[in-house]
This record gives sequence, structure tokens and C-alpha cells, in this order.
Amino acid sequence: MGGGRAKRRRTPKDYRREGRGAPRYNEHHVTPSIRILSIVSLLIAITGCEAAVPTRGHWTGTIEHAGAITQLIVDIDHNAHARVTMQDSGVFDVPATVRENDGNVEGEIVRGSATVRFHGKQHGSTIDGDVRAGDFVAQVHLRRAGESHAPGFVEIETAVPTEGAHLAATLLMPVKVKRPPAIVLIHGSHGPSREDLRGPATIFARNGIAALIYDKRDLGNDQSKPHRYSFQELASDARDAVRLLRQRTDIDPAHIGIFGISEGGWIAPLVAGENPGVAFVIDVSGPAVSYAAVEETMTVAQMHDEHASASDIATAVQLLHQTNDYVRHGGDSAALTRDLQAAAREPWSRNIALPRNAPTPDDIRTDVRWRNLDYDPSRSWSQVRAPVFAAWGSNDQHPVTESVEVMRAAFGRAGNRDVSLHVYPNATHELLVSPRPEKWRWPRLDPHFLDDMLRWTAAHTR
Repeated sequence: MGGGRAKRRRTPKDYRREGRGAPRYNEHHVTPSIRILSIVSLLIAITGCEAAVPTRGHWTGTIEHAGAITQLIVDIDHNAHARVTMQDSGVFDVPATVRENDGNVEGEIVRGSATVRFHGKQHGSTIDGDVRAGDFVAQVHLRRAGESHAPGFVEIETAVPTEGAHLAATLLMPVKVKRPPAIVLIHGSHGPSREDLRGPATIFARNGIAALIYDKRDLGNDQSKPHRYSFQELASDARDAVRLLRQRTDIDPAHIGIFGISEGGWIAPLVAGENPGVAFVIDVSGPAVSYAAVEETMTVAQMHDEHASASDIATAVQLLHQTNDYVRHGGDSAALTRDLQAAAREPWSRNIALPRNAPTPDDIRTDVRWRNLDYDPSRSWSQVRAPVFAAWGSNDQHPVTESVEVMRAAFGRAGNRDVSLHVYPNATHELLVSPRPEKWRWPRLDPHFLDDMLRWTAAHTR
């Protein structure tokens, strides 16, 4: 199988060093453990390459790293297709393939710039091996527990026709529900591929709700590119996705909803406001305040976490204000660049969203951060009359308390009483329960969040 050395993933510091500005706001929340989990979960699915598949079946077991163990389920069908589930971590039915030869099971997954390899050995009804992703190594132990379980849905490849483009899409369609309800999933800023939304889409499809995921405009799969789109353009794409589902005769047009995560929570009210085609809205970790407010709150929280001094925090906030005012009104770009470059030499600046140079006119005109700096989500939410389920983690570095208050006020103005707002204690931006810092643990999805969301969705799609 082969493959060269994996390229190092770009960090916010790389972007500032190159003078291109920090990546989008919620990349700060995609922790190394989350990236590792998403990569590892792709590779753990073990399969063969021939019609007679020695490894076919339903496998259960564990994956272990640094003494921490979590449960693992792998289903391998007679066509040598495999799906992996790590339910505690919110990973469901992730597909992958590797090669089996005379009891040796080995393979490689390339996802963006990351390369992950698996090598294991099958001994009858057991498979033991390890997964490697750079310096990360985890041990896998699996035992056959019967025949492969069907996923309960089929995948239909399609495309969302939008202005000037067709966005590649996949519809996960339940097989046992006639004309099921459906949901369109809207990206956060962390990844442009529809595969980044496969996890929640699979959860919905497993529960009888057709789920449409589609590639985000502009970026392809290159996260190093500037994000040159506006929230209005993303909302237009999501509306087109809803329209695509409404045109299908195998979907219930009266029960089509939208799911927005993180940045998608900014987009969701733009899609649902005064739009009778949207029957319900699910908003996960979406801020209800402006981009500028989110950046300031995150900057202060991150610097507190790193024990920065009060004077350094004040300097960082002042520079954020200075940069934002320059974007709004113009000014002395050379002076702003000098101040930003001086700050970049300070240790406290390494993980906050300060650009290295003053944004150029092209940046201000095209980059998502500057284009949407003062977008006010409360105005959009005050136009939403569809039922809404919204969820946040209390350990999110976004302004959660303020977002809840803003949304409550907006729904009051809209006269929308079918609203369910949840803040889950000790959960992060990804709704993962925070691990103890002194000991590495597998990320764990808050179990109450998943139960609450599915119960609410079932009640609104009957």
C-alpha cells in the first residue's frame, strides 16, 4: 500500500506567520484529540478485497491509547465494505477499506494531508493490531460477534444545483420508512467536505430521517485556502438543498428540516426565516452574536486558559478592536501592521485570531470573517417561526450565556413558543464531555445531548 510521510497540518500560527490571518473562528475548538479521533475512526474499519471475505461479520471490541479504552464496533459485509462505530464518541457507520492477505490485515487512509496506517493479525474470530497517525498509536482488539449488521439506510449520490455551481451531495435514505422526513446538514467552518458531516447524518438516517450532506462552496477540500464566501451565499446553498429534497417524490415535503453546527448555526436562521419549506431547525453550538463578539470572547477565554496577564489580555482585545475598526472604516494600514507584527512576537499571541498584517482591500471584500464581521443573528432568529432545538456546551469558549439570552429574546419577538434550548454541563464546543487534563481520555459525546436531540426530532417529524 505504501505512502509517504504525512504533511503537518497547518496551524493558526502558520497563517499568522505568512500574513494571511488566522483560520476561521471555530478551528480553535477542533482539538488534536478530535482530529485524531476522526482520522483513526476511518481506518479502524477492517475489510478484505475479494468476494470471499475472511473478515466479514459483526466485530466488537476496544481501541486503547495511553491506558484509555473505548468501545469499537466494526461491520464488514460480503462485498468487502466496512463500517466503524464508536458510539460514545459520536462516530457512527464510518466507511473504509483495507487489505487482507493470509491473516494479515493492513491498510492506509489518506484524509487531506493526514495519512493513517493500520496493521493487524487475524486469528480465527479475533483481530489484534494497531493504528498509527504520526506519533499517535492506538491498539485495536476485535472479536467476531455474528453476522454483519445492515446500516438501515442506502446512500444516493446527487448534487445541489446552486447559482454558478453544482455541489456534490450524498443523500442517506432510510430503507424501512416510506417517504421519510428529511434534514439538510449545514457545515461549520472546520471542513468543506460533505464527509465532515457524515457522523450526524448517519445518526439521523439510522433513526428514520433522510439526511442530505453536500460539499461546501469555494474551498474544495483545501483548508489552506482563504474562505471566500458570505453567510448569505451559504444560506442560499442550503435553501437550494432544501428545494432539492422538496422536489423528490420519495421524501415527505411537509417535514424537511435543517441542522446547522457552529458556523452553520449562523446560517440556519438565514435559511429558516420566513421560509415555509423549513419545518424545523436544529442548531448545535451556533453563536447568536456577531463574528466580532465571538472572536473577542474566544480571545479572552483562550488567554485566561493560558494564564496570560490582565495587561496582555487588554492589549489583545485592544488590537482586535483596532483591526475590526480598520475593516469597518479604513485607516493607517502601515501603523496597524506594525502593531500586529509586534504582537505576533509575543508568546500570548500564538493561538488567538489576530492577523499578522492589516487586512488588504481584497481580504475585506472576500474573506468570510471580514465580510460578516457585524452580522447580527438575532435579527434572523426573530423571523424564524419553525420549531427550534438548540444546544451548547457550558465549556464552549463562545459566548454561550449571551447566545441563549439573545435567542430567547428573538423568539419572543417572533412569537415562536416551540423552542427547546439546552446547555450541557462540562461539554465543549463539539458537545464532548471535557476530559480531566491530567490524564488522556477518549473524547465522549454528551449522551444527554444525543437523546434529547433525537427525541425532540422524532416528536417534530411524526
